[in-house]
Amino acid sequence: MEALLKNRFKRFTSDSELMQEFFQIQQEENQSITSFYENVMRKYRKAKKFITEQQVITILQTGVKNSFKEYLIRKEKAIETPDEWLQIAREEEYIQKRLQQQCNDDYSEVTEPYVEYMLPTATIQSKSSNTRPANTQTSTSYHNQKTHQRPNKWVINH
Repeated sequence: MEALLKNRFKRFTSDSELMQEFFQIQQEENQSITSFYENVMRKYRKAKKFITEQQVITILQTGVKNSFKEYLIRKEKAIETPDEWLQIAREEEYIQKRLQQQCNDDYSEVTEPYVEYMLPTATIQSKSSNTRPANTQTSTSYHNQKTHQRPNKWVINH
């Protein structure tokens, strides 16, 4: 009798632990949608007698990374099976990766050094004085202004 009771409650405990694990699944920050989905589906196969497909979709929706949640909530009415959820989530993952790639490409173009060309200015220096003519100071202050505004840029005077 004791062995039967232990066996009976052992199964109950493991089933409840399985259910608890299932409802706490979260997508990790670096985890792909496909990997997250497969993780949920593995646990679903183990707990299939206790969990419906609709509950699986709920777990997928609540456990997915925040960056996907809004989009997937908007598509929620169109999702009837876990496979449909996966297809919609993969589309969003693809879009997010493309946008990130485009942002990275745009950023690398902006941070590349460029050469700014200035028109040459005539300078007249008097031999008897150590002061600079007004147009030289203007050119120098313009040069200093430009280099302070854009510290990573090169200025070449002709």
